[in-house]
Amino acid sequence: MIITLKMLEKAQACADQRKLFGETFGDQVEVTEENCAKAVAAGLSFEWAARNLLSPVQKAEYKRIQAPALAEYERIQAPALAEYKRIQAPAFFRASQI
Repeated sequence: MIITLKMLEKAQACADQRKLFGETFGDQVEVTEENCAKAVAAGLSFEWAARNLLSPVQKAEYKRIQAPALAEYERIQAPALAEYKRIQAPAFFRASQI
């Protein structure tokens, strides 16, 4: 699969992501593992790309492969989010007393 700046424009990618794509890859890029790693390092959004550039069959495969990693992320994130919420209200209260 080749992704081009024109494809991103047609799919209404945000200006920041189009600019980042252009700075990272120029006008186009072939999707390879190496280029995907380069895209991650640059901060390009795979979630957006998966939703807007993949065919239905490709999206299903992406979700199938991604699912275990997403489940692990959510498992690990839950305790951190709970701790954040536990601290959030008292922090607001204390800050409001200044």
